[in-house]
Amino acid sequence: MGARAAAAPAPLHQLREGPTMLSEKVDKQKSVLKRTIQELNDTVPDSPATVWTELPEYVFEAVVEHVQGDREVSANFRYVCHAWREAHDRLVTVLKPSGAPPDASIWKKFGGVKTVVLKGYFVKDDDLRGLTPLAATLTSLDLQHCYDITNKGVKALAPLTAITSLDLTGCSRVTDMGIRALAPLTALTSLNLFRCFKVTDKGLRALAPFTALTSLNLGYCEGVSNEGMRALLASRTGIGDFVMQKLTFPSR
Repeated sequence: MGARAAAAPAPLHQLREGPTMLSEKVDKQKSVLKRTIQELNDTVPDSPATVWTELPEYVFEAVVEHVQGDREVSANFRYVCHAWREAHDRLVTVLKPSGAPPDASIWKKFGGVKTVVLKGYFVKDDDLRGLTPLAATLTSLDLQHCYDITNKGVKALAPLTAITSLDLTGCSRVTDMGIRALAPLTALTSLNLFRCFKVTDKGLRALAPFTALTSLNLGYCEGVSNEGMRALLASRTGIGDFVMQKLTFPSR
């Protein structure tokens, strides 16, 4: 048998379409796909008026109360149609997002929210400023283990004067200055400073005017002394029940 003929050289235009050009095509396709998905998400089609889209308000209230603690179920509820989405956003009282939304204006959609739970590394100081639209209704804010929150973030909470419960567990970058920045939140009844290592007696003194405060957790706040705690208690004579917890590191 004769030798196999050599393959013909590829056309010039194919030789030019190397890895760079292919990568550009893929990126362009991804961009188009992403934009299409976003458009679909932003334009949830209106379902025909049926007994399911025009449920009585008390039914919506009962369903939203049941699903609002589950992010996945709550999200699916909102995707059914515009009527269900609007009902959810109007009636939901507890929000537990996986992180702060990239667009803070989304908070404006949730006019009845009383409790927000934001936890984790991805919450930043600027994200707390975005909570301002909830100032009229928000009474409980959970910021456990938001390690990147600083005094600047705590200061951004100043407009949220309806808050009665604030959890700063593990916000280890917050110092006495951050505690002083809480001054506008005079409605606070519960404050959790567990593992806020930089808080000292000076920060504790800033809490004396908080006459509504009945629960304070100072666990592992190494800078807080017994004297500081006694001084705070002394400033609250005649105010009523007050629970203050302080844990110390075991001796070595």
